[in-house]
Amino acid sequence: MFTLAALAASVVLQAGQVQWFMPGVLQPGQKVLCSVAPHVFAGRVPAAGGTDWAWKGGGRMSIQRAPNGAVEAACNAELAGPRIPTMPYVIGQNGVALIRGANHFSQLEKRYGRLTSTQATAGTCTVAWQRAGLQATFTSCGADAVLVRATVTSTRWSSLTGVRIGDPVARVLFEAPYTKRLGANRWRLAMSHRHSLVAEISQGRVARFVATLG
Repeated sequence: MFTLAALAASVVLQAGQVQWFMPGVLQPGQKVLCSVAPHVFAGRVPAAGGTDWAWKGGGRMSIQRAPNGAVEAACNAELAGPRIPTMPYVIGQNGVALIRGANHFSQLEKRYGRLTSTQATAGTCTVAWQRAGLQATFTSCGADAVLVRATVTSTRWSSLTGVRIGDPVARVLFEAPYTKRLGANRWRLAMSHRHSLVAEISQGRVARFVATLG
């Protein structure tokens, strides 16, 4: 039985709710309450990389803690679990859709269809596929030109680890625990050599992914 004071001082999730917490918000051993009328019961935040479960009166609660301290808690609901990226709306530090090897202009045009806009400058060519939510910069406007930068904004896009446009930052840090903060609204999800994938944040959620290749 929990008192009103204990409830006010605790994290309380309602039936059917899944919530993510930033690293450091919840500590190992801390109680998280699950309210499934008429019961309120508690699970405890496990050690890094662990999972805890609790049950009462037909209700259940699951809590997971990532290696970086981010936490996912589910009250009378399933933990979200890993998400599988869906081709061709996948972006990584090495490019889009074709994850291994260089992305060429002709390959992306074949995958995403007719261009919405093209802007050529000295040494680069920037094109957009508005329907796909993709803007890409190549070394030229030729068919064999190589991708050097890509920005995606549609909610169809995800990273290789399943992080998606629209995800709250806490979920990003839970699903990609080795993410590094670069600034107030920029988090680097992956880096390989001089290639990187950065999530840009607006109003606490992923607004776009930016892949920079070299």
